[in-house]
Amino acid sequence: MELTPLENYNKISNGQHPTQSYLGDHRTILNLLGKINQQNVKSNEFYAGIWTRYPSLLINSTNDFKIKNDLTGKISTELILNATKVATQIYKNPEQSHKLIEEHRRYIETKVELKNLLNHKYKKIIDKATVYGNELNRSQKVSREIQNRFNGEDLLFLALGYGGTNPGLEIFTSYEQTTGSKNSQFYPIRFSRGKKEDKEPRLTKEEKQYLANLDPQRIILFDEDSSTGETIIIAKDHISRIFPNPEIVIAINYYMGQA
Repeated sequence: MELTPLENYNKISNGQHPTQSYLGDHRTILNLLGKINQQNVKSNEFYAGIWTRYPSLLINSTNDFKIKNDLTGKISTELILNATKVATQIYKNPEQSHKLIEEHRRYIETKVELKNLLNHKYKKIIDKATVYGNELNRSQKVSREIQNRFNGEDLLFLALGYGGTNPGLEIFTSYEQTTGSKNSQFYPIRFSRGKKEDKEPRLTKEEKQYLANLDPQRIILFDEDSSTGETIIIAKDHISRIFPNPEIVIAINYYMGQA
């Protein structure tokens, strides 16, 4: 079985941690993702780090743009789906990265609502909790728990960002690779009470309708870390209004105060 991006980085960097802060524009994220391929991510630590970190940066920067520019209507869902599809496909296999990024860039350039996206400035700050929540062994533990419990069932995996996007991609990819699940779906939700001062999950009306139409049987609601548990409780309350019937399972990599 192929190594996931984080497993690959851990192998070629002798166990170094790939999580870093980011300050730059959306164009730079695309440019760097467009340079990786199957060969260089397995032989070069720099490109391995791009493969590990930048798909989630693509998602988070896109969500940040959506929120700051008050995007609503069809474009709000279409944009997040487009970016998420590109990010998840690259995370699973970097070989088509250049092609996928160029298609995504052309998509952005055809939409008048997105004319400023490539120049959008995105900032990601890393703290200790984020570092702990992104550690490989924690993601592997949660991934095994999900695999053992659901054993290939199709899941809707909702990752709370911005911190949960990166380990969420890792766990989701591992689940698909290990169990052979073909129809599970990954969807990122911006909900950051500390760093972004979000009061509730930042979903548009159209995104909520899109998610409701998926009609999943089981949902994984994931965050990378938790202190009081209040964030995940608020998130579950909101998600339960979209999905009144499916089972919603909470998954968290790191509880503060945990060894």
